[in-house]
Amino acid sequence: MQTELEQMVNLTKDKLTFSTLQINFMLNNIGNVDSHLRDDIIYTLFARGFIENCFTSQQQKLIVSSWIKMLHTWLFLIPKEPTIYQTLIQEITKYYHKMGYQL
Repeated sequence: MQTELEQMVNLTKDKLTFSTLQINFMLNNIGNVDSHLRDDIIYTLFARGFIENCFTSQQQKLIVSSWIKMLHTWLFLIPKEPTIYQTLIQEITKYYHKMGYQL
């Protein structure tokens, strides 16, 4: 799946579409320790998918609801593991910057 997604990074907007299987893989690996997979592939594809309107409305709902569930889980862990908190803030900040937003 990583190779498949890696090839999608350079597709033109009109050819970039996502399957549910691909989205689920991306969601399951959004915090992967492999920085190439996480930053260069998954974050890039999420950013392009939203900015270039390549996700269907159903896929957008799936992604956003998954992110909300992840945030609730992460926020629950913050008091127990301060290092997790710092890492999550860094990762969320990177994602928002890739999306073109400023925090």
